[in-house]
Amino acid sequence: MKYLIGYIPSELDANRDILEYVLKSSAIDGIEVNFSEREAVDFLEYNIDLASRLNANGKVYQIHLPEIREDNVHILGQLKHIIPKTGGQINAVLHHALGSSVEEDMALTYEMLDRVYAYLKAHDLNVVIHLENLNVIRSLDIFPKDKQPSMKHIVGRERINIDRIDAVLKAYPELKLCLDIGHVISDNLKFALSPLQRERVGNIHIHDADEQADHKRNGTCTDIRRIDAFAKSVLNLETYTGYGVVEIAKVNLGSNMEETIQILEKEIKLMEGKHYVEVVFTDGEKMTRDQALEDCTKCGAAVGEFHQSYCEKEICPLCGKYLSECNHMEGYAIDSSEAVTEAVASKSA
Repeated sequence: MKYLIGYIPSELDANRDILEYVLKSSAIDGIEVNFSEREAVDFLEYNIDLASRLNANGKVYQIHLPEIREDNVHILGQLKHIIPKTGGQINAVLHHALGSSVEEDMALTYEMLDRVYAYLKAHDLNVVIHLENLNVIRSLDIFPKDKQPSMKHIVGRERINIDRIDAVLKAYPELKLCLDIGHVISDNLKFALSPLQRERVGNIHIHDADEQADHKRNGTCTDIRRIDAFAKSVLNLETYTGYGVVEIAKVNLGSNMEETIQILEKEIKLMEGKHYVEVVFTDGEKMTRDQALEDCTKCGAAVGEFHQSYCEKEICPLCGKYLSECNHMEGYAIDSSEAVTEAVASKSA
């Protein structure tokens, strides 16, 4: 998997030039930017420069589109200035259309995708569309203040999540899937993808979530135990070649951008399933992690191997309960291959 970070350009202060840190990072492979009307027009020069510099450094530029309506489909035209800077193609993540019911969402989404593909073809724009699964809207806070009164009727109702999205994917063979893990978790859906979704997924959005809240830390995935387990249960990350987007927001950037990037890099290592030998407890004590006594049905660890990061069946070496439930753990430490070999050999002896 290639890891990108996703953000809204207009939220960034001038002294927080996230691009410089991305270019230096060996763990982050690129950037996904929000491409709403304002971002696409007011920040066009920013996006052109961003795409050019990322491409020159072997990194990826992709966009996150809002719902495309008839009155704003023209923002796709801005891509003619950006695509040449990326090497000739752009991945775009798109929300489905929003009506007054799921049935209306479906009908409007078909109309929207017809417009989008017609526009891209007419203007010869090489854009790969990824449709994102969406969750129940629980608050009006996600909408601009001037739109909140008109959106009250949709709060609390379902949208097109992974349990409904296959019909749309079947209708458009060229359409890819952006799997938003947080949206699945916050709707409390089963951790399973259909064969069609497995085949089409090309982007994964990663952020904090639980059954009550989505983006509960405004974008970072500093508590990714369930997200990590979910990703490993629906995809074989060793063979998956798409993108994983760690979504961040202004409040998460902090005053020290370098520290923020280091946090993201640690989260990416966990998502990649690095084998951490030691576990760190909330009191600072370190202990060697539990290894599987039998083939693990959750993370796939064989007998004698360390469980995958945050595996639900890993035992806490401090209390003997599941590490995912006992609240003793703070994080993982050493991840070197030599340390793993020595720890395995020691336990086997």
